This record gives sequence, C-alpha cells and structure tokens, in this order.
Amino acid sequence: MTIVTLTSPDSYFEDFAPGQRMRHVRGKTIGENETVILAHLTMNTAQGHFNAHDMAVSKFGRRITYGGVTASIVVGLASEDTSENALADVALDKLRLKTPVVEGDTLYSATEVLSCGPSDRADAGLVTFKHYGFNQRDELVCEVERTVLLRRRPTAA
Repeated sequence: MTIVTLTSPDSYFEDFAPGQRMRHVRGKTIGENETVILAHLTMNTAQGHFNAHDMAVSKFGRRITYGGVTASIVVGLASEDTSENALADVALDKLRLKTPVVEGDTLYSATEVLSCGPSDRADAGLVTFKHYGFNQRDELVCEVERTVLLRRRPTAA
C-alpha cells in the first residue's frame, strides 16, 4: 500500500484555493496531560500550568494550558484536512493567543487558505493556511498562519 492510498483524496496542492474556508470536524478536550505534562516537557515552569492550588483562586479558577500546546493542538486538528499530503512544514507565523485555555475546555479548528503558489519542486506547491482555534463556547482562542509544502496530485501514467 502506498502513501497515496492511505491519505485523503482531496488534500493535494491542487485541491486548495485562496479564500477557501473549512471547519474541521474533530475536537480535543484539554486535560491534565496537555496542561501539566506538556508544560513540563517544554520546560515551561510557570505556576499557572501546574499549580492547581494557586490557580483555583485565580481569575481562571483552574490551571491554564501553555499557549504553545494550544497552538499545536489547533494545527493538529486541522491537519487531517490540510496536510495529509504534506512534504514539509515551511513556516509558522503570526501566532496570536486570544483567550486562555483551561483544563476541561474542548478545542476545535477552522482554516482559511491564504495563498497557493509554486515551489522549487515540480511535484509540490506551497499553501499558506490561517488556522483558527475555538473553544466549546465558540470563543477564538488562537490563530496562526502556516505554510506547507504539499504534494501535487499524481498524474495517471
């Protein structure tokens, strides 16, 4: 079985056009693993990520999730529809964390295609996406621009 038969049939370079928008189906509920363990793994030692006692009396009422984890989850939720045929992530730009994410929040993702263009490879092109992350209350929590080198659709032999 080749990679072509394992991936989405409509996530090649040619399947995207500037202005295209999509809301991704999957969601991810944030738990202790995302909040505490990933903060520690990334060497983020801010009390807000792992001190439940202090955060219980804060304006958030519980631990908050490190923004790098939030952005990673938002991009991950979009990946099934945008980068199943990716050859490389080229850039992450303009990351904005809009609303804090706390344990128990569920994140969802939406995407807008900003641009599509050639690359230095005949078998691939560059697509720039803007990914948006929302919580279960539909509040914008994160936005980030991401440029991906995407495989072109294989031609029939």
